[in-house]
Amino acid sequence: TGCTPETDLKPLALGETSKWVSTGVPQLSSARKGAGIRSVSDKTSNKIFLYSVSGLDDQATPAGHEDYELLVLDHDPATNPTLWEASASWTATSVPLDGTGGACGDLTGRWQAGLFLFNHESSSKDGVTFAITNDEQYLYLGPGRNADGADVGLFHSWLITPDTGILDLASANVQCKSSAPVAGYGNISANRQIFTFGGDGSGNAISAVEWVRIAGTPPHIEILSNFNNNGGARMKQDRYLHTTVLDRAFIYLVGGVGVPVDGGVSSSVEVGIW
Repeated sequence: TGCTPETDLKPLALGETSKWVSTGVPQLSSARKGAGIRSVSDKTSNKIFLYSVSGLDDQATPAGHEDYELLVLDHDPATNPTLWEASASWTATSVPLDGTGGACGDLTGRWQAGLFLFNHESSSKDGVTFAITNDEQYLYLGPGRNADGADVGLFHSWLITPDTGILDLASANVQCKSSAPVAGYGNISANRQIFTFGGDGSGNAISAVEWVRIAGTPPHIEILSNFNNNGGARMKQDRYLHTTVLDRAFIYLVGGVGVPVDGGVSSSVEVGIW
């Protein structure tokens, strides 16, 4: 290729990760603990949007962030594999998280909250009828724990602006669901539903709630009812602060600690199908 060979380098084996670095990687503009994190592929371009929503700050008496940060990665994977080296930076943008909690309370900045993505692929319960029939995508920040230590069943949703990734504040919708005060849960969005798995305050419960797209200018997402117990399905054990991975129709629940929180850290993994 005309390049001087590197004799000390070798291809990565299947499943290996590369060397981890932080130099040159875009850093958050503010410290955040337990923020909702999600990556979203823009449907109108090659861009990837990374979101960090809410979370607690790093003060001695923490407060809940009432904004989000956005990193836009504009790349072509075929020609720019080191996409994170682009001259992108995280941008903090205000979101309406304050003073709108209603019965759930006004301290709506929270941590240990799930961040859900709703789009065409996750908007059907039967594979035939879809709530979202176009390229619209929505972010949904679920229940979590506020800075006072109280779990709040709040839900905030926003329409993602194509190409820029900015959350459309005109589309914002806030709902209080007193049936869902939980934090540190596993979560997925599929089958036109939000699923939560365990969490502090929920033990080994698996809960679900259906959502619907409401037409308008702009449109928005609403939750139809309170959470239910998903037909009585339960996890094999209590889990809190665990990790959830969705691979096709398979849901993996990994690690975590027991509930009530007793310091017992788990190495177990369980799998289910939605």
